[in-house]
Amino acid sequence: MMTAREAVSTFPLPDAALDAALAAQRKLSDFESLTGFLDSGRTAVHAYELEGLAGNQVRLRVTSDSFHVVAFIVLTDPPGKRFCKVVPGQATSSAAGGVEAQPPVTLPTDGVYRVLVTSIENQARRQPVSSGEYRMTLVVDAASVEPPVDSERGTRFSAWESDLR
Repeated sequence: MMTAREAVSTFPLPDAALDAALAAQRKLSDFESLTGFLDSGRTAVHAYELEGLAGNQVRLRVTSDSFHVVAFIVLTDPPGKRFCKVVPGQATSSAAGGVEAQPPVTLPTDGVYRVLVTSIENQARRQPVSSGEYRMTLVVDAASVEPPVDSERGTRFSAWESDLR
């Protein structure tokens, strides 16, 4: 089972994955949960768009029981600015009975971001070898929103996470 501490050292696909060659599945909005399906032999990665503002705190969780899922938050606009954060995934059925929260990603600038979801295996082989369902949850907090003292996740994210238990 993959843990939140496993590192991913390389990008899942060539830089072409960031341009229009990789069409976005759809635009994401705040406080969203979705289910996707990667299909070996067809789909190595799913891409979603997110319009972000500098300082926004993005809390993203990806889980799968079918493969070792991983997500990347990548700045695609404005061009020339390089920003890529890795969000390791987890199996939805962990021994502890819950899913660890990932630390929030602070967006460095206003712009259009891509959230890329793939598997460690697809990333390593640079081709679609994993099949199965994944679940992604997303919460975006403005920079001025401070989480409560007893939670580093923030109020809305904690409430949303409690639905999974």
